[in-house]
Amino acid sequence: MAGYHKVCPDCGETFTKRSFSRHMIKYYDRRHDTWTPHKSPGNVVSSSDSPSTSSPIRDLLELSDSDDSTASHTDNHFLEVSGVFSLNEEAHSTDDEINDEQASMADEYDHESDKKSDDDDTSEDEDPEIWPETSPDCVDNDLGVHERPEKADVNNILIFFVGMLLYWQVMHHVSDNGLDYLIKNLFTFFQALGLHISDAFFRNFCIALPPSLYMARKYLNVERDDFKRYVVCQSCLTLYDIHDCFDIRNGLRVAKVCTNEVRVRGRRTAACGAQLMKEVICKGNVRKFYPIKVYCYNSIISSLEHVLKRQEVKDVWEHWKDWDDSEDLRDVYDGRVWEKFKAYEGRSFLNDFRGIGLMMNIDWFQPFKHRNDYSVGVIYFALLNLPRQLRYRSENIIIAGLIPAFRKEPSQLNSFLDPIVKELDILWKGIKIKSSLSSIELTFRAALLCVACDIPASRKCCGFKSHSAKLGCNKCFKTFGGSFGEKRDYSGFDRQNWAPRTKDIHNRYSRKVKNAKTKTEADMLSTKYGTYYSILIELPYFDAVTFCVIDPMHNLFLGTAKMVFKLWVENGVLTPKHLETIEGRLSEVNASTDIGRIPTHISGNYGVFSAAEWKNWTVSFSLYALCGILPQDDYRCWEKFVLACRILCKPYITKDDLVSADALLLNFCKSFERLYGPDKVTCNMHLHCHLKDCLLDFGPIHVFWCFSFERYNGAFGKFHTNNKGIEIQFMRKIMTSKFCETLKETLSSSSFFDTLGCLFDDERGMVKLSHTMTDVVKIIKLAFPGSLDYSGISGTHVSLPKAYKISMLDREDLVFLLASYRMMYPSVTLNISHFGEIIRKYPYISILGEKFGSKSDCRKLRSACVLACKVNDHDSCSYDLRPCRVDFYFSHTACIGEKDVTNVFAKVTWFREYQDRYKYGNALQMWFCNKYEESGSSCFMPMERIRSRFSRGITGASKDLMCICPVTRRIISDN
Repeated sequence: MAGYHKVCPDCGETFTKRSFSRHMIKYYDRRHDTWTPHKSPGNVVSSSDSPSTSSPIRDLLELSDSDDSTASHTDNHFLEVSGVFSLNEEAHSTDDEINDEQASMADEYDHESDKKSDDDDTSEDEDPEIWPETSPDCVDNDLGVHERPEKADVNNILIFFVGMLLYWQVMHHVSDNGLDYLIKNLFTFFQALGLHISDAFFRNFCIALPPSLYMARKYLNVERDDFKRYVVCQSCLTLYDIHDCFDIRNGLRVAKVCTNEVRVRGRRTAACGAQLMKEVICKGNVRKFYPIKVYCYNSIISSLEHVLKRQEVKDVWEHWKDWDDSEDLRDVYDGRVWEKFKAYEGRSFLNDFRGIGLMMNIDWFQPFKHRNDYSVGVIYFALLNLPRQLRYRSENIIIAGLIPAFRKEPSQLNSFLDPIVKELDILWKGIKIKSSLSSIELTFRAALLCVACDIPASRKCCGFKSHSAKLGCNKCFKTFGGSFGEKRDYSGFDRQNWAPRTKDIHNRYSRKVKNAKTKTEADMLSTKYGTYYSILIELPYFDAVTFCVIDPMHNLFLGTAKMVFKLWVENGVLTPKHLETIEGRLSEVNASTDIGRIPTHISGNYGVFSAAEWKNWTVSFSLYALCGILPQDDYRCWEKFVLACRILCKPYITKDDLVSADALLLNFCKSFERLYGPDKVTCNMHLHCHLKDCLLDFGPIHVFWCFSFERYNGAFGKFHTNNKGIEIQFMRKIMTSKFCETLKETLSSSSFFDTLGCLFDDERGMVKLSHTMTDVVKIIKLAFPGSLDYSGISGTHVSLPKAYKISMLDREDLVFLLASYRMMYPSVTLNISHFGEIIRKYPYISILGEKFGSKSDCRKLRSACVLACKVNDHDSCSYDLRPCRVDFYFSHTACIGEKDVTNVFAKVTWFREYQDRYKYGNALQMWFCNKYEESGSSCFMPMERIRSRFSRGITGASKDLMCICPVTRRIISDN
């Protein structure tokens, strides 16, 4: 066998022929015919020569996020307890240890040839990048050259321990360097501890503990690279497979340039010719190619299968079929689109439990804190079949793609949507998928029913001209006046004259633009019809006009609310002194802590307020902060917009509510045009007039507003990277997060789960409730006058704390309580003998997942102020919505119709009414804040009578008055 071994002339080490080739690549410089000085690595058995089951070679495998050092040599001494195996291989990198991502996605030069191509297509005038800390083996590993051994089973308790560490990293955004440092120190500590503890089980645990983050991931079989990489042309945005980016010239592999045909002049076309790869120099003077731009794509079908395998999804998959028919808009299932796709073109779709409705969002975020010139695009998908509580949880969101950063955002997205459309077409026809719904593979179908993005992204995605175009609306053909370089005139709100767009018209115009023979003709048709070609229209069912919704978050809060405030400042309506007064009022607002961030330092920070801050400003605080400061006409105009937003932000919307909100928005737009002039009217105001149709199509705005996706963008900004290969690092961290988020369910069958399952408790405080959305609507309606039917209320909508006090009601209290019971059960004859005197007092309760405090708990005092319908003590048919303070809550059991029934009540104190209650209009009422009404039967109120909480702003010369700022109800339901 000696003939099959070779000796290195520098270090003198003996290698097999294959290992010597790898050793030669690492240390031999063919260009200068010299060996790089190095030490003997020892008799190392190559991982590629070791017996193992190889995984399929992926494009650009193992692009690391690491920084500067190699993994610890303790990896070589890592033993598995149950299988007693050892891994004796070369050092591996962790994410933040080695710059191996700088040398991935490359293909090496053929060093067996001394020739170089004279007609190399690469740019010879550019010097190659030098990556001195990156070894060639890292690049080979990225390309999938080295085979990976199959992961072995490990001890159950060790899986929990290692999984807990990875879960902690994901939940707290710990860097890979930080976690690797912790694991190495834990390994050292447990190794030392194991030498002094004689217990065999503990010693085996110490031996099996992974010595590095790399080995920890191998333990749990974390597939961070289970996604596709495409090389992107930075000029024409064409996608290429990595293997198509190289050519063989004179025995050498050289990088190709973009060969896509683009229009140049007239009908002429020419190859793009843009460079796709850049040359880099790694350790050992080895030359590699690295792509300039990378598009990371995660398969929708495999991600969908991953979601459907979860047991939590099985339990609620068909929840919407149990809903009763209603005219109210409670969720997407009450919308026209869902109703239409229950059976599409005579074939059952959503009515079949294997039919899936998808919603897509595309947005850009900035991964660097102090740079605004680098934006990465994200393509999200949400499953509309899931209930609202689960729909936007991170483990159920599919991240299909990461669009690389360009000098400016791309003008079209068709190249990035092409892989998505191919998979959506397969899903529309049907494909067998494994799921928790059945033990065998079932054929599932899916359709893209909604595209919810901001205006620029939605227009690029669905094929509409920009909002600054002459035909800049994606819902109608209204013409916006103004020439090139001038601001468009969006004024005029006579909706009866707006010709609507339709699916057939849009598709016909889009194909005309696509089939234009010249670029000039395409531009002319695009301007004429207000349409571009979008590859999404190739889906046979896709209706770009209907499915492209108006995002309320950008339209109402980041759009109109922000613009109007800025206009007031620029026009001098709000002076610096006024802004100081507004800041003072906001600082004095007594608001509950869970409503979100209250806008502060508004004079200097209003330009950078988040969408949530603008929402809170608009709905809850603006009327109080601006009363007496804005001129009367401006205030009344703004009041219409605030009232419309309050209606639209409700947990559910009735058809009457929708008509009222639409009328208020229309009146606001007309008043704004009259006050500030047609030139100040914006495209968002025109789109306000189309919001009604979006709600009729998809239900309340909670279904399709983009708050959830914006939060994910913010979370991505917290990811730690080394500022190179950003998109791949992000996708790897996303894949790791997906793995960790479902780890608890994966380990639920383990014998240690009852003891160690708490390590993976969700720290986000997600509340698990058993009430349905139908119950939610029924319960909320009890807070309105005339809705006092308490029959059929199960009580599952109320969560009571474990701590309570036993108390006793006196005779007067029992009389007051009897009056409340008689209003709750008018058909039952009741008297005091049916009541017990013992009650359980609680400092706070949770109604439909929303916490309400009381005076008896100082920590919940801010949420103790509520709005409720007060029943007149002398006329039980007379109601009035008034503010009150909850003193405490209590549960009471009474005999109702020969059956013991337990109800929860609130003992309240009603604030006294101010004589000029409507001084600032119906939307902002004024009450005494330190004067109360006398007790009566209305002081015992069933907790269902609570309409909402409110924040209060103290005012008046003697600070004895308060302005009421209602807080929108926050609802959590199982379905």
